Amino acid sequence: MKTIKLNRRQTLLGLSSSLVAYSLTGPAVAAHLAGKKMVLVFLRGGADGMGVLAPIADPYYAGLRRQLAMTSSQTLSMGGGFGLNPNMPLVHQMVQNNEALFISGVGAPFINRSHFDGQEGVERGVSNLADRRDGWLNRALVQLGAEVEGIAIGTRVPTTLSGAAEILNYAPARLPPVDPDTMNRVVSMTAPDTLMGPPIAQIVADTIAGRTTLNVPNNATDFEIAAALLKRQDPQSAGIVMVDMEGWDTHDNAWPLPGAGNRVAQQCAALDNNIQALKTGLGTDWANTVVIAISEFGRNAAVNGSDGFDHGIAGFALLAGGAVKGLAGGVRGNFAGLAPGQLVDGQDLAVTTDMREIFKGVLRDHLGLTLADLNNFVFPNSSTIAPMDNLVL
Repeated sequence: MKTIKLNRRQTLLGLSSSLVAYSLTGPAVAAHLAGKKMVLVFLRGGADGMGVLAPIADPYYAGLRRQLAMTSSQTLSMGGGFGLNPNMPLVHQMVQNNEALFISGVGAPFINRSHFDGQEGVERGVSNLADRRDGWLNRALVQLGAEVEGIAIGTRVPTTLSGAAEILNYAPARLPPVDPDTMNRVVSMTAPDTLMGPPIAQIVADTIAGRTTLNVPNNATDFEIAAALLKRQDPQSAGIVMVDMEGWDTHDNAWPLPGAGNRVAQQCAALDNNIQALKTGLGTDWANTVVIAISEFGRNAAVNGSDGFDHGIAGFALLAGGAVKGLAGGVRGNFAGLAPGQLVDGQDLAVTTDMREIFKGVLRDHLGLTLADLNNFVFPNSSTIAPMDNLVL
């Protein structure tokens, strides 16, 4: 069993992480939100969209990718002239079951080949970084109300979930557990404090009673933990969780097919397993779940001298979940093409879908946010960016 270490940011900020735990059950939300789940997966590093979803029908693809190009016989069949990386059979099955889809030509609100600026643009949800410092998903939680839980997995709350709304922050335990006697001593010392005494006493009581444990192995991945945290919620509640997946900065050894040291192949296999772990862990709650996987940018169209790809612009998005409205072939979006005159700066796939279109579509149709809230508050100054329709059931 793994012990939850949950920081309720803002109200309990600064307490020892070994003592800060919190029950995940709460008041029921509005009827249209009951049971709804959303998982945002950030593929940090700039995922190679064409290494995941190869445009095998584009006449310029093989020449640009050269030794790293995949053929139709090497990929898993998709629609629109695309082939899915063969290391993603589980997601491919979800596509065939109409519970997953890919969107090609996806770009961040702030177009920049810098990891830092690109990620900040994605997380703040703005095309001008000076517009906001908080995260779009936190702003969505503000509009949804305090009963919808936002959960960050990791040692920090990412910018996407930073802001006015309270966030539950899970971080894997790094220190030995604190024994009950020590915890009770802390309760005694803080009891005179009318502000902090009661919540600390409740936290300790929940911890000692075993209400802050997850039924997952000690070596559980962040994705297994995310599923367990959502699964243990009250059936009438709603939850949003964010998980990071590192390792997508593939300047070298970006071979997409299986093999030792083939980094894109390994990342695709890991993503495939991680999405399946969410499905398995959520069980019947998968039917009410939407998973969005995105990255800050894609990679160059042409291979570099190190069998890799440098920072590009357009990439892809992956949506999965029982609430996702799949389609035949499993690919949406307009692919701009790889001809020399179609590439940005002669090297990058052009953006045809602003990722805010995807975020807005899911927040509106899955969680019920209004277009006015989305345009003016969640994604300020974005009225020209329309929500993508028909992403969810």
